Amino acid sequence: MYDNSSEGLLKVFISDLTTADEATYRCGVNITDDDDPFTEIKLTVNQDHQFSTPNKSAAVIGESVKLTCNYPKKHNETNKHICKENNKKICQNISSSEKKRFEFSDSTAGVFTVIISNVSRRDAGVYWCGAGTKHKHVTSVSLTNKHELTLTMPPVVGREGDSAEIKCPYDAKYAKEIKHLCKGKCFTKDARNIIRSDEDHVKKPKISVKDDTELNLFTVTMTDLRAEDAGKYWCAVKDVFNLPIELMIVTKD
Repeated sequence: MYDNSSEGLLKVFISDLTTADEATYRCGVNITDDDDPFTEIKLTVNQDHQFSTPNKSAAVIGESVKLTCNYPKKHNETNKHICKENNKKICQNISSSEKKRFEFSDSTAGVFTVIISNVSRRDAGVYWCGAGTKHKHVTSVSLTNKHELTLTMPPVVGREGDSAEIKCPYDAKYAKEIKHLCKGKCFTKDARNIIRSDEDHVKKPKISVKDDTELNLFTVTMTDLRAEDAGKYWCAVKDVFNLPIELMIVTKD
């Protein structure tokens, strides 16, 4: 249950529905007015297997991703809905500042799509979508599709013999901490340390670093690229890891 007092809105989420949840519920505010402030809601649970399988989607940061949502055809004229789970498993509406990046469109009867543009790290997580029906005092939303959205960094492409930059954003609270770039996941036995922000760069003339604490961006420039430089790189600060970045080398051949 989530009481959004700033909007005068009470939300009740029921997860993992079973037929045992079928009942008539009453929802409202306990006040002393003579009018009955409660609204009755009859909940029915249908077994519809087309909505049961979670969808796993991957998106590249900075690009767009499309989520497909099914909903009961009888709700064809109602509002399409998408929300995102927080760490308390409450599915929260998309904030007004973010809504402009979410574009709804109908594809076929009982199906609509949501396109999220300019994807960023904050978009990763679990989304639910479905359709809402407006009653006199209550809006009921059937959340029929679950989407687990994961993110990947766009690859870095360099030509053999040329240079490439690997950019690693980090949280402002880590501005004074040591940053790492590794080939393989940092701090594991198979990882190879490429450079640290506090290292003596004279020993590695092919590699230079810049730590911009105002932009919270750690940038590593690798020069004179070779085919063996290709692979997956990780940025880390303390025990926090960025998403892995794939370095692709275009060879002279």
